[in-house]
Amino acid sequence: MRASSTDIGVIGPGGVRVTFNPGPSQISPQVIADIHEIADSGLLAESHRSARVKTVVKDAVSAMRSAMRVPDEYAILFQPSATAAMDVLVRNLVSTRSLHFSNGAFADRFAGTAGLIAPVPICVDGPWGEAPGWRSFETTERFDLVAVTHNETSTGMAWPFSELRALRDRYPEHLLAVDVTSSFGALAMEWSSADAWFGSVQKCLGLPAGLGFLIVSPRCIDRTREMGFAAEIAPWQDLIRMSTSMYTGETAETPNVLAIALLGRQMARWDLAAIEAATQRKAAAVAAAELPWTPFVQETEWRSPTVHCMQVDDPTAWHECALAAGFRLGSGYGKLKPSCIRIATFPAHSEDDVAALLAALAG
Repeated sequence: MRASSTDIGVIGPGGVRVTFNPGPSQISPQVIADIHEIADSGLLAESHRSARVKTVVKDAVSAMRSAMRVPDEYAILFQPSATAAMDVLVRNLVSTRSLHFSNGAFADRFAGTAGLIAPVPICVDGPWGEAPGWRSFETTERFDLVAVTHNETSTGMAWPFSELRALRDRYPEHLLAVDVTSSFGALAMEWSSADAWFGSVQKCLGLPAGLGFLIVSPRCIDRTREMGFAAEIAPWQDLIRMSTSMYTGETAETPNVLAIALLGRQMARWDLAAIEAATQRKAAAVAAAELPWTPFVQETEWRSPTVHCMQVDDPTAWHECALAAGFRLGSGYGKLKPSCIRIATFPAHSEDDVAALLAALAG
């Protein structure tokens, strides 16, 4: 994971050697080799109910549990995407309302997903890029689930784990669900801080898009059982059924076998401690760069170490400068596109890659 991806040559159109777009991530040479080996193995023509595929599924779950230090009592479930995981959580865990602290596009997506399924959610909206005002929020309305986006890919803002712990302490009787799509894999999660964690593989895990995951505590399973929604939920969305079948390596629907096999291999070689340390060094390098930009997130303790959103005068000029050196930047997301660029510092980006990009941008 530490080899510089600038050594692998042209990987896309326009002479791009390394993409710093915040997803899909840069794909490492190891993953490219894995794809060829898995394709050549005949696995992709196997039935998803075969013993071979079930073994691949179980091995991937075991490798993820070990690499990311997921407690044994938390169930690891595969999903089509992170957005699908939002849908599953709302269908299984919300009978009254859900409470959403929203200050970015993906937190808004979670709230919007909830609003299409359950009673109208409670949305605490704040300015994009600013710390959520959860400490001053009060309500007398009932709700079942508290939802936050740990690492807001649209703005480059991340909840400090101390804030997640404090949020959990404030709502101890409620379930807490955390979107970790663009932080899982780069940072060690504090599992006791939440009941449900979800994301997808195309960002910090450095894999092709097409697979999501959902990690749920026993409290989620118990709450699903108490709510008695089983008759109203499709089998492939039923948390109880999914968590039971996954112990045998059997998914609720035909899975993305290639993605699961890739995940298992990636997790087997994952060194979380080294990756987290490198992530912090790369983030520090971006923060220390003397370039004519301004971080969109002003509060330093709330800045993401994996997605950096920078306000610049002319985003097009920055993109052109990066492309001339063989690098692709991410555009500002949504309403930030005319004023910002984004730079991912995912595990697939070596420290040499980041240093080379910053040098190129400095001219």
